[in-house]
Amino acid sequence: MSSSSSGSTCSGNPVQSPSKPAADTSNWPAIASLTLGVVGLVMAEFLPISLLTAMATDLGISDGAAGQAITVTALVGAVGAPSLHC
Repeated sequence: MSSSSSGSTCSGNPVQSPSKPAADTSNWPAIASLTLGVVGLVMAEFLPISLLTAMATDLGISDGAAGQAITVTALVGAVGAPSLHC
């Protein structure tokens, strides 16, 4: 078995250094949509948790029952999310 020299692959072809990608600003709409998606998730899931006691008081239910309602919504989202895959 012969050892390969530095700078070559197993097939004997020389290894090429990766070229630097050209700067492209067309990705900004995708970044903006991801940002809006994260804001939407925070508003839909985390904000109600911080208001849990106030919501339970207004609805006249226990804190645990209000917490279960939010947990059920999160579970429905977790089960339904894979069906939205393109």
